[in-house]
Amino acid sequence: MKFFSAVLAAFTVGSALAAPTLNTCQTCTEVEVPHHTSCQTVTVTVPAIHPTNVPGVTPGADVDVGVDVGVDVDVDVDVDVDVDVVVVVTAVVDTVIKVEALVEADLKLIADLCAHANIDVQALVKVLIDLKLHLQVLLDASVKLDGLVLDADVLVAADLDVVLALVAKVQALITKIQVCLKVVASLKAVPDVLVAVAVELKLVLALITPICTPVTKLALGIVAHVHVALPEVVVRINACVSAIVSVTGTVAGLLGPVIKLLN
Repeated sequence: MKFFSAVLAAFTVGSALAAPTLNTCQTCTEVEVPHHTSCQTVTVTVPAIHPTNVPGVTPGADVDVGVDVGVDVDVDVDVDVDVDVVVVVTAVVDTVIKVEALVEADLKLIADLCAHANIDVQALVKVLIDLKLHLQVLLDASVKLDGLVLDADVLVAADLDVVLALVAKVQALITKIQVCLKVVASLKAVPDVLVAVAVELKLVLALITPICTPVTKLALGIVAHVHVALPEVVVRINACVSAIVSVTGTVAGLLGPVIKLLN
């Protein structure tokens, strides 16, 4: 009994004299926790105990004090991937919202130009170039969705709402683009105008499918394995995806004749 009392006293004195130090580990196997994108392992260094005048213990020798916290840790290491996916999808939605006003201004100008009997070809070419640049911003954002997988086992309702926002925004915007560009592509009555704008029109049309493909792939991959009982949201996501696919098909139909015109 005296031995254990002496060891405890030595441990108390050692802890009071030297505060524990916190060190970040040099290598850390990532442990994913919901709503956290990184991990940090904290190592607590306890001062070595060198008891003196303790029966049965050599003076100056270290005494190993073991502490069993009795906690089993079970962590799903795939969870932080899902947090990253939601963050990326949200960023893409934000980009769509920011670019939307610029694209809609381009579309309005295109519609106004095409409504005139004498179309200002140079102005039409210029606005198509502007539209192409704005759509390139969407493409740069959309390609970040490539290869992302949202684990259905840890999916929550808020995640599906983010995906719905993405497909709904993209569907609404590209539908407006398709309607406007269909007017430009139908300028067969003024072939000189169509030939003059064909190069830029082709470049704009060619951006639509690459923008939409990562969006639809991600959405379909999620709803195919979703375990969350939210049928209404899933139905709306599927409807938006179907509309996007339909629009890209129409755009592909517009692109063919324009390419043929250039060849």
